[in-house]
Amino acid sequence: MIPREALVWAVLLEAVLVALVLLAIGGDVLRGAVLSPRRSRRLAAARERLAMALADGADPESVAAALRGLRRRESLSILAEYAPLLAGADRTVLTHAAAAAGLTADAVRRVGSRRLGRRLEGARVLTVVGGGESVMPALLDDRSSRVRSQASAWAMDHPSDHVIARLVDHATDLRPASRFSVQDALIRMGPAAVPALREALDRAEGQDAERLLAVCVALADRAFGPAALRLLQDPSPAVRVLAAPLVARTAADEGAEQLLALLEDPSDAVRAAACEALGVAQHWPAGGALRRALRDDAWEVRHAAAVALERLGPPGTLLLKRALDDDALVARDMARRMLELPTGGLA
Repeated sequence: MIPREALVWAVLLEAVLVALVLLAIGGDVLRGAVLSPRRSRRLAAARERLAMALADGADPESVAAALRGLRRRESLSILAEYAPLLAGADRTVLTHAAAAAGLTADAVRRVGSRRLGRRLEGARVLTVVGGGESVMPALLDDRSSRVRSQASAWAMDHPSDHVIARLVDHATDLRPASRFSVQDALIRMGPAAVPALREALDRAEGQDAERLLAVCVALADRAFGPAALRLLQDPSPAVRVLAAPLVARTAADEGAEQLLALLEDPSDAVRAAACEALGVAQHWPAGGALRRALRDDAWEVRHAAAVALERLGPPGTLLLKRALDDDALVARDMARRMLELPTGGLA
């Protein structure tokens, strides 16, 4: 049995500990209540100084001076607010100001850390403020998908030949999280990424070609035309599906006959993609073949054929109207469906 005196002391000790915890919590609340307005005023003043400095076309030192007296996270918070609004010379000034304020060097050190959290934080800082050309490309190969994705976001604003080449190498990555961020970066880079992508697409096949086509279709540069024509014959239906719209946008004249041939492809998805591509290319000689595709066994093919005919303009509309008397019920139904929609309703 516990002695009464020991029990009393235990209760008193517990009461003291609870009181200390409550006092600490109360102190934090009180300190936050006192410091929060002061911090808000400090940040507001820094924002005003930075805005005035940028408006006056200030040099990096003046912009860095506007951040003095702030904590590291506060400086980054303000720069992150302004970064999306700046471009060209103004963005360069912000990058140099971050370097002058010591933010860039700190981020570079964090990028070299073995700890995931520090690498990721450093990469995020450099994505916002710029810089890091000596360390960020290596993060495209980082063991963490989160770091690789952040490095891809950084790369969008640093489209050097070296960076683009590394991104293209990773555009066929087996890991979806990495691949999607890399593909997005390449698409956002636009024309700068075309030469490296064209070279990779020229030699790609199968799954690699499919993943590169996902980027090339979005960019739709005529440089991709020859590779797109070749890939219409790829054994993989998924590749043929993506090659068809790329041909329509980059090599429609040269690829019209191949697209027409794909209307007989064994894959429903490929036949539908061929119909859509012929419509996008507005290849009106394909009208008869597209009308026949209204009888296809697959609904997606019939629907794509109807949309393609509608895109052909008056000749296609005439063929849709003639299909109202088609022997096949499915063709009549699809034509009726399309003609009841306003022009461009499914485009």
